[in-house]
Amino acid sequence: MNMQAQERRKCPRYSLEASVIVRSFIGAHSFINAQIKNVCLLGVCFQSPKQFMEGEKLSLQISGNGVLSLLHIIGEVVWSKQSQDAKSSAFFTGVRLLLYKDFDSERYVLSLSAKEREVIKSSVDSSETTEG
Repeated sequence: MNMQAQERRKCPRYSLEASVIVRSFIGAHSFINAQIKNVCLLGVCFQSPKQFMEGEKLSLQISGNGVLSLLHIIGEVVWSKQSQDAKSSAFFTGVRLLLYKDFDSERYVLSLSAKEREVIKSSVDSSETTEG
């Protein structure tokens, strides 16, 4: 298997369709409407009309239903690349989460399925085992 094609995530990802308003801390600080494509415990991938620079800090204001309503995240761009669809000028951006604001972790955990809670628990348990 090609090393570049190997999965590098530490946590499983979940497909998610939600609107997000992205704001960069660089330049004019303009707001960009984007669409979240998937999430994991440590990060998020979204599609937008703008390419972001690796290392760029972003504010993500997610608007959705239930647990994701009014969730505000600060993150750092890990990668950003243009869509492979020749008809699209969109970019996909991967962001590592740095800080959650206005986030009710208890409500979040209760919203997860039993399988999702077990996956997160096993990820946390395995990281504590390897660190200790």
